[in-house]
Amino acid sequence: MASTSGISRTPLQPASPFKGGPSTKFKRDKKGEPQLSVSASALTPFGTRIVNWASGCAGIAALSGGFYTMAMESNFTGDALGTVLAFAASSVPVTWLTLKQVLKSSATVVFTATHIEIRKFMGGRRFERAYPHAFVLLPHDKTATEKERHAFLDRKRPPQWWSLQRKKYYGKSYHVVLTHLGERYDVLTVYGQKKAVKIQARLQACDVVMNGVDFSDGGIALSPETDWATDAGGL
Repeated sequence: MASTSGISRTPLQPASPFKGGPSTKFKRDKKGEPQLSVSASALTPFGTRIVNWASGCAGIAALSGGFYTMAMESNFTGDALGTVLAFAASSVPVTWLTLKQVLKSSATVVFTATHIEIRKFMGGRRFERAYPHAFVLLPHDKTATEKERHAFLDRKRPPQWWSLQRKKYYGKSYHVVLTHLGERYDVLTVYGQKKAVKIQARLQACDVVMNGVDFSDGGIALSPETDWATDAGGL
């Protein structure tokens, strides 16, 4: 068996909270104080409903327009049908991706050694970091209402084996919240648990990093190039 005594091993490096999404940037303000900025965006349940509805309508419109053109030109060949179906199929994801970018809600959370600032399109709010606070996930406020409505509709018209499952929008959505002195402040409403958890985890990580901004805790670095390997992964 070959000896591995001569092989040098690089120590494992802690994962950088700056890698991956949501976008996280480190900089220093005009006074030279360190600052972390997290820019998060996501579709809300209402926005997701609009995107799905509009995408379906785009596909139907493209299909109808294609068949109308075939009828007007009396072109019922296989090639013409294939072109129409391909165009209709491609219009759905194109519409979905376009509207997804347009309808996204966004928020920026800025961390300093002393404050947390939540910035939104309609304004912002600043909080003292010295007071008890945490970033948590809460189920959407309308989850119970949606569940009750689905139950009512199922009783009114019991679903059959061929019925489509009712789409859950609020039941799959969460509020990313900052709790500060027992009060709730919504940062972002997110459709999709995975996306919401990722945003919450990033905010928690940045808050922990800023706790050690003066390095009094013995070693949380603010600059990834100074303490993390270049291939360190994200959250």
